[in-house]
Amino acid sequence: MCNNHAKHDYQPLPGEDAHLAITESPQFKFNQEHYDNIIEQKPNRKLVYKEILEAHTGDAFLVKKGQVIRAEQINDKGIAQILDWNIVSPDLTEYLSYGHSAPLEGPYLKKYTRCWSNTGHLHPMATMVADEVPDYFAEEGWSNHFWMFHCNPAWNEAAAPSLHTGHDSCHTNFMHGFSRIPAIHALPEAEKRRTIEFLADQCNFMTFQVFRTGWDEEAQDVMMDLRPGPNIPKGTGVEFYAEQDCYFVISSCPWADMQGNLEDVEPQPVEISVWDTGIEPLPRPQWRDWKSEFYFQLSNGVRNNTPRTEESYNYVTESNETEK
Repeated sequence: MCNNHAKHDYQPLPGEDAHLAITESPQFKFNQEHYDNIIEQKPNRKLVYKEILEAHTGDAFLVKKGQVIRAEQINDKGIAQILDWNIVSPDLTEYLSYGHSAPLEGPYLKKYTRCWSNTGHLHPMATMVADEVPDYFAEEGWSNHFWMFHCNPAWNEAAAPSLHTGHDSCHTNFMHGFSRIPAIHALPEAEKRRTIEFLADQCNFMTFQVFRTGWDEEAQDVMMDLRPGPNIPKGTGVEFYAEQDCYFVISSCPWADMQGNLEDVEPQPVEISVWDTGIEPLPRPQWRDWKSEFYFQLSNGVRNNTPRTEESYNYVTESNETEK
């Protein structure tokens, strides 16, 4: 491997580019030895199943705790097919939280980054254990993978007004993937649609996408910038270790590698494989039950719970203005 393709020796740990004091708390302590063992034991993994995520689609992949999901570029053109990812528990109660993950882990995903779940749970759902993207893919100050939102029909209509309304976006691909989860598929139609649309509207993370965020002196603001991804070797992959049973819902982004307009790029299939590591996850963080106390306060008058009807507000009138 030439020097241009070599990986840096230094791998920042989760939280090193995050700035919350709570990252020092024991609930967020990172056990690198545990994950290094998962990585070192890779030759002993057993293949569970293998699928192809086709271009212009989304799908849901069941990964049980202690298993690893791998997404691998398999096209012969070297196109770095962008993937957008979401995660949800099989019972739908726990789902990926950008609002927890980015502040706790930093804005970029890298080896050892943990993906945290929503408030009321706040558990690591998965941890990145392999990033094979070569160094030249993103120059210094830029990243290969990051937390963000995803392209959607409105954004894509603005970018390419001539596209038909049925053209896919990561948002509709997420809707497609979530619709295949058994707990969602079994819902009555109206509830199914509400659930699909709610989950698809959550922020997510992206892989194989050149990105940076930070202070822009010219704009005098914090900016988020995307760049087209250069070609990468066939077989390049990323891997995530599942901390619990979950579905990874993945979208094949219709922007492919962003090396062209939406109408011109060529999205590529990606191989998705799931492997059993035989290594159990670490115990999850434990949190006190705050919901019971909150609802007690709400139902017992500790918090004002009267409905905010139009008549409930202290409107300004001529008479009470005069009294002042």
